[in-house]
Amino acid sequence: MTIRSSNYVVEPNTAEYVVTTGDKIKNKVYFCELNSDLEIENLREIKFDSIPLADEDLKVVRGAEDAKVFWRNGSWHFTAVMKEPYGIPIPRMTKFIIKNDVACFLDLNGFINEDNKKAEKNWMTPYEESPNFDYVYGPNQIVKDRELITVRDLNDEIKNFRGGSNLWDLGDSTYLAIGHKTYIKKIEYFSSKRFGVVGAELRNYEHRFARYDYYGKLIQLSEPFQFISGGIEFAAGLVVLDNQVVVSFGKNDVASYLASINLDKVMEMLRDV
Repeated sequence: MTIRSSNYVVEPNTAEYVVTTGDKIKNKVYFCELNSDLEIENLREIKFDSIPLADEDLKVVRGAEDAKVFWRNGSWHFTAVMKEPYGIPIPRMTKFIIKNDVACFLDLNGFINEDNKKAEKNWMTPYEESPNFDYVYGPNQIVKDRELITVRDLNDEIKNFRGGSNLWDLGDSTYLAIGHKTYIKKIEYFSSKRFGVVGAELRNYEHRFARYDYYGKLIQLSEPFQFISGGIEFAAGLVVLDNQVVVSFGKNDVASYLASINLDKVMEMLRDV
């Protein structure tokens, strides 16, 4: 699995990002194996090769966020969010292949008629390559061959549902994943940095297990839940091992956890949407 580390903290009462080293946000990606007891083995940092863009190669400075690993064609791959000020100013989804603990750039994912000012995050991909779609883009859309396709009607139950993990094949023409909805509370507080009252948005995440069909259409959701408490929780990984659903998630961008639940219990939680 991949593990991300960053040089900032998010203040829980103000949602302010505080950089702890230097003056710019930077991220590192680590790779490891897990043994049968889900204990980390062989943890090592993944270095990044340059990204070929336009006339010159882009040096990776800020680094990748929310890396989600998958195995394809005999090699480890991962998707990640990239935002590099001199080459990728708006967050974009990228795909890499790992070679000798180096992340080699494969693709800057996009779609035809993409809004270049819109930040892209949380796309979901099946662990095994699908002939029907490349990514689940949103609650009712997929991306196939760089075309954004609507696969179902949007309703209140699925509206604002965002991706988290990649898609685990259940072997019955459906996938299992985990995603979330984010609820925002606007506040005002006194900032000693700005010497005045400023506005902020506190984010609260609620997770849902999700089931998709083989065409990338969302068909079922569980009731919402939180792993530890309110605030920032982001689940990025999901696999099924010995009938246990194992989920990896981060808390407040400073701690990483694994959680597990019986697959049969998860299937009981799901309901049609």
